[in-house]
Amino acid sequence: MREHQAPELETPMDDVLQEEAPPLTAIPVVIEGPTRTVSLPAKQWMAGQVTVDSTGGFIQPNRVLGEDPRRARVQLIAKDHAMRVGTSQKQVMSPFTCAVWPIGVPLTIAATSEVWVASDQDLATVSYVAELWAD
Repeated sequence: MREHQAPELETPMDDVLQEEAPPLTAIPVVIEGPTRTVSLPAKQWMAGQVTVDSTGGFIQPNRVLGEDPRRARVQLIAKDHAMRVGTSQKQVMSPFTCAVWPIGVPLTIAATSEVWVASDQDLATVSYVAELWAD
């Protein structure tokens, strides 16, 4: 009768002893001169539009997007009337503290802060496309 033998295992000794790899040490890097960079594509995007109602001369600011650290950039475009753009409701209430942007000209904002819009006209539609770095 033949004996059954288990095959020999060839496991590295580090695995058998469950040794951890030594921590990696940081290497200081100093960049000298111009350096080429490449923008990575966004991972996700979303789109929508906001109707800003300023009927009767009362400016009603609308928050288009909240603060979002995942946002790479957002593009806004006013479809009907010029828009006021700012980072807060208070900022878009005055034409002296916000950007007044013309109809049909895309505005790209590469910031993660809130985006507010308003209009001096009765009804204005603002479309937006936001690109996100992460899901």
